[in-house]
Amino acid sequence: MGYGAKPTLIYESEKHKMASLNKMTLIGNLGTEPDLRSLPNGTPTATLSVATSRSWKDPNGERQERTDWHRVVLYKGLADLAGKYLHKGLSVYVEGRLRTRKWQDQGGSDHYTTEIVAHDLKMLSKTNSTVLPAGVEQMVSEAVAVNTDIDDDDVPW
Repeated sequence: MGYGAKPTLIYESEKHKMASLNKMTLIGNLGTEPDLRSLPNGTPTATLSVATSRSWKDPNGERQERTDWHRVVLYKGLADLAGKYLHKGLSVYVEGRLRTRKWQDQGGSDHYTTEIVAHDLKMLSKTNSTVLPAGVEQMVSEAVAVNTDIDDDDVPW
């Protein structure tokens, strides 16, 4: 909370429902080029593979490292921007919500995919091949201002 901000109290309702929060924040590197597609209704989508890493020393003093890969889905204006400006190796900041969806393969077996549905994206670095024209940050802000979230009923899977 900022200086002088008043705390917000959350009370349980009569039915004892608890408040919940579904928020994901990642800072990582793109492992592949964005996968650009469109939904049957024409809505543009982009899927990103974002790597986050952490390192530590084990009890023997040796350095260990672990990389986790995250599937990030962008819709509408953010998907368009991803197709134009994001490239493998770029550092990005992503904010969104976690979603798990069920799908079936051709054999009829059920599978589950957990992904982050992004509503905010910031490019933290640029590669030599990425030349960002003036005003791109403003375009990202405008794309975020437009409802970039999509109703789960609109997604065919």
